[in-house]
Amino acid sequence: MMVVIFAFFIALGTFFQGAEAHGQSLISNSKEIDPKITNKNAPHLLPVKNRPIKDDVIYFMLPDRFYNGDPANDRGGMAGSRLDHGFDPTHKAFYHGGDLRGVIEKLDYLEDLGVSAIWMAPIFKNKPVQGPKGQESAAYHGYWITDFTRIDPHFGSNQDLKDLIRLAHARGIKVIFDIITNHTADVIQYQECQGENICPYRSLADYPYTTRGDRDGPAINPGFMGDDPRHQTPGNFARLTRPDWAYRPFVPEAEADIKVPQWLNDPIYYHNRGETTFRGENSLYGDFAGLDDLFTEHPRALDGMIEIYKFWIKEFGIDGFRIDTVRHVNMAFWQRFVPEIRAYAATLGNPHFYVFGEVYDPDPKALSQFVRDGKFPAVLDFGFQSIAQKVLIDGAPRRCWRIFLPPTGFIKVIGAMPAFCPPFWAIMIWAALGIFSSKNLAPMPMTRCCSSGCAWLMPDAFRARGAGDLFWR
Repeated sequence: MMVVIFAFFIALGTFFQGAEAHGQSLISNSKEIDPKITNKNAPHLLPVKNRPIKDDVIYFMLPDRFYNGDPANDRGGMAGSRLDHGFDPTHKAFYHGGDLRGVIEKLDYLEDLGVSAIWMAPIFKNKPVQGPKGQESAAYHGYWITDFTRIDPHFGSNQDLKDLIRLAHARGIKVIFDIITNHTADVIQYQECQGENICPYRSLADYPYTTRGDRDGPAINPGFMGDDPRHQTPGNFARLTRPDWAYRPFVPEAEADIKVPQWLNDPIYYHNRGETTFRGENSLYGDFAGLDDLFTEHPRALDGMIEIYKFWIKEFGIDGFRIDTVRHVNMAFWQRFVPEIRAYAATLGNPHFYVFGEVYDPDPKALSQFVRDGKFPAVLDFGFQSIAQKVLIDGAPRRCWRIFLPPTGFIKVIGAMPAFCPPFWAIMIWAALGIFSSKNLAPMPMTRCCSSGCAWLMPDAFRARGAGDLFWR
């Protein structure tokens, strides 16, 4: 039986309020446990490497908003103001101080909850502050990566992560990483957009790879055959030597080598077409809120991302990946990336390494495409989240029955459901709490949410689609 318990801390929420003072010893509250022992509150569970994800109790956390175990790293080792280091616990858009030592100090708390897997928001090294003047914010969420090989200093060090995983595994608790392949931090600039916040998207048809500026511009990249799947070969992309097909991209001198690995500093490995509107072609090729959109059709970018994430599996023993912005990356990328990552983990003794994707779309047919064609074991169930919003918030009780029907959209398209979609209830809580908050409404008791003929269904709602129980704090 699948048992899923999510404690979902809204991104703008507060820290766990423990009785201990901040800044206690790294291991002081985290006793060593015999590695053969599994979670003490779930002794029936298999050890970490032998346990399928369907048996896990998953706790999703935003490390910055969880617990501050080491105030010395609050500013990430940087001087200056909050616009330099990003730390300001009085402002929701800046770092608040949570870190990996804080997670380590609360492992006993998590174990006491019965948690058997921790899913953390990204903790790679980020550009600390971005945004137009007067609209700056910090990378407390972890999605503005500059160095894919290091833990962000606001969260600690690579050694802190090794300690966390070692101590979590000793308790039978897995550690799942949130990763990104679609984009990096906003570093690349366009000559045509200096002084402007947004560079409009420039399409493949009007700005092909083989002319500079537009279709009538000077010829560049002779012999390049395009980036469709049949031409995604090293030989073809060797002919792509100039990145100024749409805009004239450049990297500011002060940030010339800010990204790691080094190949990420070259604009040739980015689409450089301007801002996405999340529709049609630009959903794949456009910059996501100004972030540098990786040219994931490029064989070097695909190889590079596989190398990066194999490193984390090998060196740290990560137990799984949740992958961000999946629908904004070309399908051919996933067809190689997902199977290769899972196979690599299996060679290192983790046959149950789990991968699930964020495909932000409520249409089950759109979601199922990434399971069927993209080789994902599962994706986030935004279809369920959409229905939950309509039922709990938009006052549509007559649609409650849709929650309990078999997921026919998946069955018709792929023949069966994915093996397991763990984030069902995190998205449920987002619908039940986050959207209420955005509408300045107080969350209603569950019995009131569906009082118009739906309350009698709610006890069973929390066991829909194979899930067991729901928990949030």
